[in-house]
Amino acid sequence: MLFVEEHLSTGRFANTHLIGEAATLVAGGLFLDCRQSEGWLSSGLALLEQEMERQVTEDGVHVERSIGYHRFFLDHFHVVKALLGANEQSFAASTVRGMERMTEFLLDLLSPDMSAPAFGDGDDSRALWTRADCPAEYRSLLALGAVLFNREDFKAVAGHLTEEVLWLLGNEGVSKFQELASTPPDHTSAAYPDGGYYVMRGGWGTSDPQMVFRCGPIGHGPAGHGHADALSYCLYASAYGFIVDSGTFSYNLDYQWRDAFRSTRAHNTVVVDGANQSVTGDRMSWKSVAATRCLKWVTTPSFDLVSGEHDGYQRLRDPVMHQRAVAFLKPDTWGLLDHLHGKEAHSFEIYMHLRPDCSVELQEGHAGVVLRSPDGAELYAWTFDAAGNACLPEVLTGSDEERAAWFSPGYGTRLPTKALRIRGEFEKRTTVFTCLSTSEVDVHAIISRDGVVGATIRRMEGSKETLFYRLHADWPAGEEGIHFDGEHLYHRAIRAGTAVLSASVFCSLSVAGLLDVRSRVPIDSLILQNGVCEIALAAGDVTHLRVNARDRLRVLVNGRPTRIAGIDS
Repeated sequence: MLFVEEHLSTGRFANTHLIGEAATLVAGGLFLDCRQSEGWLSSGLALLEQEMERQVTEDGVHVERSIGYHRFFLDHFHVVKALLGANEQSFAASTVRGMERMTEFLLDLLSPDMSAPAFGDGDDSRALWTRADCPAEYRSLLALGAVLFNREDFKAVAGHLTEEVLWLLGNEGVSKFQELASTPPDHTSAAYPDGGYYVMRGGWGTSDPQMVFRCGPIGHGPAGHGHADALSYCLYASAYGFIVDSGTFSYNLDYQWRDAFRSTRAHNTVVVDGANQSVTGDRMSWKSVAATRCLKWVTTPSFDLVSGEHDGYQRLRDPVMHQRAVAFLKPDTWGLLDHLHGKEAHSFEIYMHLRPDCSVELQEGHAGVVLRSPDGAELYAWTFDAAGNACLPEVLTGSDEERAAWFSPGYGTRLPTKALRIRGEFEKRTTVFTCLSTSEVDVHAIISRDGVVGATIRRMEGSKETLFYRLHADWPAGEEGIHFDGEHLYHRAIRAGTAVLSASVFCSLSVAGLLDVRSRVPIDSLILQNGVCEIALAAGDVTHLRVNARDRLRVLVNGRPTRIAGIDS
């Protein structure tokens, strides 16, 4: 205990190591009867409460931005809270609230099978190690959270009692879990802008889809546990993780493999000129890191959109910016728009990493790919270049020479797998559109026409969806009866005549037979669903706003009903 007290991991290395040391001081203070006991307990508790404020973002994400270390950090607080409770002591209320916020993040981030996307480093370390599957286990933190915070949604997602509740909270904790009602969360998709994670979820069932998008800082301090994964994502659909993060493998066994697993090529994002977004230093630091920022987040019952950019390739002789927008067209289709712009000629590679048990079938006649799980679930993928032409990916297979196609299911373990790669060249700028769907849909790309990027998707049941997104400059967009001059537009039309519409930052919007909106000042947002059109306008004066709409469509402006003119259907 004296050694721990005298060698605390403070300074630039004050991360999860310090949490383990502080937890040790608390345990020593509680269980060792000596003159230092009270001091150990007091200093350990003070460190833990201080570090909860310093090492956790406002929205509840550990600053390492590693999911494995987020769990490791929260584990220690559960152990210490149980020890304190058994000795009639407690954390400060703000620390307990921090634990709850961290659990809320896991609620949204975990896949329906209770696995976690492997963003950032993970070394299987736990403070709660009660059984053999602990390195891959996250469910217990939701079960413990359900009891400690009286959260019915935590219980619903956890699904069942875990033995950690008995070990830490005893029979009383078990009884409380069993008596607690089980209520699904009141939301599906969620944003964690401080933590840099955006979750697009279709529902809370075991087969419902979920995409997690990485758009935030690489890590904490020297970012020793971060990877070069700006604008990467993982996709779980039809009860299977089709597109995955490659994982960590090891910090120590082989430094070349260490760099391979944390490289940009090992993640589901874009490589420019064969370079990493961030430049490696030693095995636990970086010489330079990509700064990433979110540009937009929209979530509606029918449609989610997130976009971001990073400056990791601004260091090239001819600087290049990468911007990615991801749209979730509910319930089962995703569109990814990758925009690259510089001034000279460059090459690019777009990667999608697969599990080792995922099979790949190239459909040359349909210019697409079918990914298939061991249980027969399918994910279709199509990619279109800047001219709107479909292009087939290469299928990479992991080997000692090809290190971009490996998967690490746990620390110290690596398996060869497959990765899809789209390669191309561009001068000045280019945009690539990728569509992923668990349904066979008809996809038509609309790319780089006066700055417009978009797509139309037709589904088998007869619905048609149109997506526009502005990447640069001012532009008017038009496609089959739609005119729009704003930032983003999503439109779903169904044969029965119902419609869903989402749009932002525009002055003019027209959808033939449905709606025509004009304003002299920009409209912040418009959402139309279930026969109600809600318009948000920052300017208090609405006299400059003109709305024509189909009969029986109710229009609200800033929450208030407004008179509208009719429009021919």
